[in-house]
Amino acid sequence: MTTRIGYLGPEGTFTEIAARAMSGAGDVLVPLADTGEIERELLARRIGAGVLPLMSSRAGGVEATGELIERLGEMVRIVDDHAEAVTFRLSRRAGDGEALREVLSHPKALAQCAAFVARSGATTLETSSTAEACALVAGSGETGLGAIAAPGAGAARGLVEHPGAVEDEPGGVTRFVRIELA
Repeated sequence: MTTRIGYLGPEGTFTEIAARAMSGAGDVLVPLADTGEIERELLARRIGAGVLPLMSSRAGGVEATGELIERLGEMVRIVDDHAEAVTFRLSRRAGDGEALREVLSHPKALAQCAAFVARSGATTLETSSTAEACALVAGSGETGLGAIAAPGAGAARGLVEHPGAVEDEPGGVTRFVRIELA
C-alpha cells in the first residue's frame, strides 16, 4: 500500500533522510514547509503520515514537534522512530574566494556549529532549514556567504562542499518520529 508521507522540507533536509529510512517501497515523500502544514495535511488526510524531528542529542528537544504531538493528543500516535547521525558541512558558491562573512542555516544547526562560526568571524542568518540555507546561498549573487547543511545538500544545489565536519562535537544524533492519525 502506498502512503504519502509528509516531512519538513525542502528536499535535502535531515528530515528527508529520516523519512526515507521510515518509508516503504512505493511510499511517496512530500516536502512540507513546517509542522503546521504537516498537521493540516494529516488532518485533511492528504498525507497518511508525517515525519518530524523530536530530539537532538546536541541541541535538545524540538519544541514545534512536541507542541504538535501535545496539541493533537489522542488523535495521533507515534508509529516509528529513527535515530540519524548528524554531521554538518560548509557549502559555498564555486569560485567564491572571499572571506566568509555570513553563514546561513537552521537555528539548531547554527547552535551545533557555534565554535566554527565564531572562529570564522562571520555573522549568522537563520533559515527554516539547512536545505533552504543552501538554496539561498546558491541563488545569491553575493560573495562571502556559506551554508551549513547535511553532507551532499550543498552539492545538490550546485555549491562546493568544503571537506571536514564543522560541528562543535562529533557524534550528534537526532531522533525523528513518524506520526499517523490514531
